[in-house]
Amino acid sequence: MNICECETLNPLSRDGTSQKQRFIDSLSTSYVNVDGRKFEDLLLYIREYSKYLKFIEIDDGSKYDWSSFIENDVTVFIADILKTDTTAIKEEFEKLYKEVNKFSSKKNLVELIKFLIAFAGKIDRWFKYAEKEYDLFKDLYLLINSSIVTSLKDDLKELFAYYKGALSFRNVVPIGKPVYTFSEIWEVRSAAQLDNIMAHTYKSITKSKKEIIIEIASKLSSIFEDFYNVVSKIISASKNLMTDALEKYPKHQPHFALLLAFLKLFKYAQDNINTITKRHLDFYYKNILHLTERKEVPDNVHLIFELAKNVDSYKVSKGILLKAGKDSSGKEVSYQTDKEIVVNTALISAMKTVFLERYYKDDKLLVRNIYAAAYANSADGKGGKFSTDEKKWNTFGESQWNDASQTYIDNDKRTMDFASIGFAIASPQFILGEGKRTITLTIT
Repeated sequence: MNICECETLNPLSRDGTSQKQRFIDSLSTSYVNVDGRKFEDLLLYIREYSKYLKFIEIDDGSKYDWSSFIENDVTVFIADILKTDTTAIKEEFEKLYKEVNKFSSKKNLVELIKFLIAFAGKIDRWFKYAEKEYDLFKDLYLLINSSIVTSLKDDLKELFAYYKGALSFRNVVPIGKPVYTFSEIWEVRSAAQLDNIMAHTYKSITKSKKEIIIEIASKLSSIFEDFYNVVSKIISASKNLMTDALEKYPKHQPHFALLLAFLKLFKYAQDNINTITKRHLDFYYKNILHLTERKEVPDNVHLIFELAKNVDSYKVSKGILLKAGKDSSGKEVSYQTDKEIVVNTALISAMKTVFLERYYKDDKLLVRNIYAAAYANSADGKGGKFSTDEKKWNTFGESQWNDASQTYIDNDKRTMDFASIGFAIASPQFILGEGKRTITLTIT
């Protein structure tokens, strides 16, 4: 008996592809919604829209907008975090980074530095708000605080060192001091703290201007990765905060509480209008084409049984219910055996394949060769491991001939070897008693 050298006990124990998995998502009626905006999207939309609603102070004639009534609520703050487009941020950085490497321009380097300082400012704004609403955002505050103290603080100082050095560039418009004021924890808040940061020089005896700029850009890329990773952690840590802000936060302003109630009710209108695609198709198929639905067909699965230790055989009767977990609605799913089976200790020791390759020549069907795989469920037919996670093989074998070069495939790329041709004869008459026997076969 051959010994199976496969990775799993039973080589047939692998997932197949179900009918649901073959369904194309784009054919689903919910693939594109008429109104696909989420709760966070609506909050940010209202915040931006409020900037266009103007009013004038009666006393002094000053002009204001409604944004101050909207942007200070905790739900807007959480929405701002959750809807941060990290992909767009990364793409913008990579665009600026490529321009620096392409043109080796000091001006492009300054733009990259300014982008990173603004990115750090975004993190600091979140830190300030989390600090102000510490009771609700305690975990978020501690995460940002720890990130700033351990790494981001030094990264920002490094940025300002390049920033100050950039002011000495010739033919570059001075970028001046940053408009944004960072929190004290960054240690770049006061003029004295900024003065203590030594400006990086951009001069070198051994390196050219281009080499220096590319080297600096590489260091800025490392700083960006630090900021980017922290922002990703902040977004991940904020996923459950919106629920807490809506259900447990007691400090919403009355006007904003009404707005939040409206948005929650508006979800019913969204859900209704998003069914229009399904309703349209149902109307077309049922009322226009008069198609009728088929009766329900129960699911069926193929099961592989494996005996427990110290058990030689076990009978599985027909009609036995087998649990299969729960469905999407939380209901228990069970499958019923459709026939009786006795499970024993027999195992598949090896899977072998023989492939007969035929081809046409002068309208005649000829045999080119016969191939065999001692271990069909392997990469090379000899038991070699697969190079990818998708462990699949040709069930009935495959040709080892290269039509383009009119030669056989190289040995190291073959999945089967040339077969050794032979035959075997079996007969009950071969069950002979003890002793030396001579059997003569005559084939005519």
